[in-house]
Amino acid sequence: MSAAPGARATRGGDSLISDHALLGGRRGGAPATSSGSIDWWCPERFDGHSVFSRLLHPDAGHWSFTLQGLTARRRRYLPGTVILETGRISAEGSVVPQPDTPLGAPRG
Repeated sequence: MSAAPGARATRGGDSLISDHALLGGRRGGAPATSSGSIDWWCPERFDGHSVFSRLLHPDAGHWSFTLQGLTARRRRYLPGTVILETGRISAEGSVVPQPDTPLGAPRG
C-alpha cells in the first residue's frame, strides 16, 4: 500500500494519519479512522487528559466497533452540517452511530 504524499503511518502502524477524521463538538474531539477506531480522545477539553492515545503508541488504548460480515463502509457529512456520519454495512443490516452531543447543548 502506498500513502498519499505527506501522509504518514501512526506509530501503531495500522492507520495513516490522513485516514482520521475529527469527531467532536466545541470542547473536545476524537480522531476516528474510516475503519471505526478512535485512537485519541480527551473527553473534557481538547487540551485535557487523554482516555485513548493509540496515536502515540501502538499499545495505548483505543475504542472501535465492528460489524460481523462487514461488506462496506460509508462516510459522509450530513447535509448542511459538519457532522460526519460513519456507517458499516453487512448482509444482515447496517450500523450508523449517531452523535449524542449537539453543538448547541448546554454545558453541565
